[in-house]
Parts: sequence; C-alpha cells; structure tokens
Amino acid sequence: ASSFSYEANKKFKKIFPDIKYAGRGYTWADAMEACPDGWHIPSDEGWEALITHLGGNTAAGTAVKSVNYWHKDANGTNSIGFNALPVGGFWANGKHTGKFGKNVHYWASESTGSYTALGYLLRSDYSDLMRFTQFYKVQPAPCRCEKDYSN
Repeated sequence: ASSFSYEANKKFKKIFPDIKYAGRGYTWADAMEACPDGWHIPSDEGWEALITHLGGNTAAGTAVKSVNYWHKDANGTNSIGFNALPVGGFWANGKHTGKFGKNVHYWASESTGSYTALGYLLRSDYSDLMRFTQFYKVQPAPCRCEKDYSN
C-alpha cells in the first residue's frame, strides 16, 4: 500500500524534532490493504468497543492521546499505549494541512459514500475520541491495525 511519511515533512521536523517515527498517512483504499496478515483496520463496532471499554468518548480520548505534543497542553495519558500523535493530516494532493499539534484521525473500515469513509478524530480543543462519517477517502491519514480474532 502506498503512503505519505510524516517525518519527511520539513515543518513536522521543525515542530517535533525529537519524534523519530510518527508513522505514515494512507488513503482509505490503501489503509484497507496496509495491515499484515492476521490483522485488519477496525470497524465502527471495533472503535466503539474500545470507547466503551475505556469508559466513554472523553475517557477514551484521554487514554489514547500521547503525553506530549498536543496544542494548548491538550495531552493525554497514553494509558493503553496507543500513543496517538497530533500529526494533522494531508490534502488529497499530498500536501500537509499544517495542523501539526492540533488533530489526528484514524480510519475505520466502513465506507460512507463514493468519496467518504468513517473515521475517528482526536482534536486539541476537545478531549473526546469522536466518530466522524465524512472523511474524504483520498486524504491520507494514519491507520491502526487490530488483531483478527476467531470465535
């Protein structure tokens, strides 16, 4: 799957010089193929189960955010080791939105339309891990893989 590197962005390096690896941004289609065998992009149900397990949207947002780098000291606890970094996002043309420190969204597996898909959003001005149904599929964003489980 093709992707964009956060570390390759000069502005990112200037703002976060001590971050060695922030991951990559994937279009929705590429994210659906990015996980190794035995892993998958979480569904809406998977994200909601995580939120419920952590005690709701606000508790989940705090638990998954990194302990540093969030704008206006909106850091989390990273209590579950998710370490969500506020890497911002990319426009469809591959240029960064410039919102380093302010937000990040992660893909979910559901398509919500021809051009949009479901994702989960973290912002520096809200504590919640928020469900969002209208992320453009062509805008690269990070993805997290979850392990396949058989019943």
